[in-house]
Amino acid sequence: DVIQTIDQLFVISDDGYHYLVAQHKGIEHKLEVRRLGTLKPEKKTKRSSDGIFRVVTCSYMVPVKRLNLLINAFNHCSSLIDWVHIGDGPLREELESLASGLPENITWRFLGNKTNQEVIDYYVHHPVDLFINVSESEGIPVSIMEAFSCGIPAIATDVGGVSEIVSQQNGILVNQDITAVELAKTIEGYIKSSPAVKEKKSEKAFLTWSEKYNAEKNYAAFSERIKKLRIER
Repeated sequence: DVIQTIDQLFVISDDGYHYLVAQHKGIEHKLEVRRLGTLKPEKKTKRSSDGIFRVVTCSYMVPVKRLNLLINAFNHCSSLIDWVHIGDGPLREELESLASGLPENITWRFLGNKTNQEVIDYYVHHPVDLFINVSESEGIPVSIMEAFSCGIPAIATDVGGVSEIVSQQNGILVNQDITAVELAKTIEGYIKSSPAVKEKKSEKAFLTWSEKYNAEKNYAAFSERIKKLRIER
């Protein structure tokens, strides 16, 4: 077993830690959680002020991301919603066809692939009210770290390590098997929540990023940990 020959193994989530402990008995002393992170943007995202609610998704267009579920949910929403998706993939044509049938209160744009910096630039220079991730499988999404760094709350499915970053304080954590109707109700419920609630979730989203997913802090600490390991060995 290769893992038994490793001196130290760093994992990026508690979920990954517990999975390895369950698969390989007696390796706890070799495991350590060291989280990923993203860089701090120049400023936070502004919320919409024109009566239109703006949603962003950011992912590869593949079945596991379940963008079709989100599109079906939008069919059940009555609010004015502008949805922007960042990312490309093999399902783009199929999803464009599905989105073309959305009602008039839903506008949408697929922006294609963007670099990490271009994603942040979009958040900084355009109002965004909510980030959504309804994947059926995840690690800890860097896309949510990026959104949180700009103060954007998230609705996300409780899969993999997502619950380590998304909570009811900084967004809304939903069941993996959520239906389109249930997701629509969740989105509409958030849209109709008070400005104070939205502001609080925005503040908590940024605080979560600052405390746990700030790349400058995390990678500096990881570098020091590696140096210490070399001395110990």
